[in-house]
Amino acid sequence: MFLCRTAEQARSIILTPEADLNTNQRWDRETAYLIDRIEWRDDDRLIIDYGCGIGRMMKPSIPTVLGVDISPTMRAHGVGYLQDRHDCAFVSPECMQLLIERGLRAQGAMAIWSLQHVLDPDATIRLLFNALVVGSSLYVVNRDNRYVPARNDGDFTWVNDGVDIGERLESGGFVLVHDEPMPLTLCAEGAWFRRYERSAI
Repeated sequence: MFLCRTAEQARSIILTPEADLNTNQRWDRETAYLIDRIEWRDDDRLIIDYGCGIGRMMKPSIPTVLGVDISPTMRAHGVGYLQDRHDCAFVSPECMQLLIERGLRAQGAMAIWSLQHVLDPDATIRLLFNALVVGSSLYVVNRDNRYVPARNDGDFTWVNDGVDIGERLESGGFVLVHDEPMPLTLCAEGAWFRRYERSAI
């Protein structure tokens, strides 16, 4: 599902048509909306974009960004998409884990439409927690329901496993500091934008 032959195909996977907007309209309008609301501090030297795709949120971000994505083809197309950003890089979640073990720490992170898809949310949240310094901001866009990739009689489908990502983030050491619904002019009902802070525990 997350493998793509072209950057255009990647875009259509990352943002499907919603709210009477096609992929390209959502790409432009939603990206601008989020960039206007995501605020990094002047001393935020490194940001992690978890589930970055081809780097939609990385391209306009001010700090250096480490893009993390499970899809090797998304990461490969991202290099071309971010050809003007020489201060950004793409890695797999496994590589991110190795970097953390070797001392990598970031001053902020974002997970835009990605935590609703991860197969092991607790492990992913733990990975983000371990990657961030205390007090770091984690910006999340997600839906109330989960959309976990699965196979049904060989056909691809999405499954809602009932996991509450907001509850898992808070039990995983992130403190909710801002919560607002995503506008219905950008996406379907049931989506939210939140900022969390990484606690000391």
